[in-house]
Amino acid sequence: MLEQKLTDDMKDAMRAGDPARLSTIRMIRAELLKLKKDGSGRTDVPDEEVIKVLNSYAKRVQESVDQFRAGGREDMAAAAEAELKVVKAYLPQQLSDAELDALVKDAVAAAGATSAKEMGKVMKEASAKAAGRVDGRRLSEAVKRALGA
Repeated sequence: MLEQKLTDDMKDAMRAGDPARLSTIRMIRAELLKLKKDGSGRTDVPDEEVIKVLNSYAKRVQESVDQFRAGGREDMAAAAEAELKVVKAYLPQQLSDAELDALVKDAVAAAGATSAKEMGKVMKEASAKAAGRVDGRRLSEAVKRALGA
């Protein structure tokens, strides 16, 4: 389970004296703790939800990197990139362009879509099949290409 791996890796980072990795894992675990305290009474978070949290966190850190670079703060950008590297280590392998195109083609066929008006159906199908292995923007662009939008 991914949540348990994060906990174990946090302990390893403490023992190794790796403050950057430790801080990043603690931030991720804090996000997971918020999910646990949503009132549902659950004690663990499924891997699919952990991946969603990781993707969301990675997106925020990437935005920080971009903003630091735009502001000329290369030192802060480097620190944020190190944080992003830690987060990406827990994410599933991203789909290649060929894999993404094949997935979208299957989703279009499964949804029975013939025009750009049916993009929502295709996105729903493709998102379920991608399961965190592709960025939403990249997936959307591939669906638009496939539908000729």
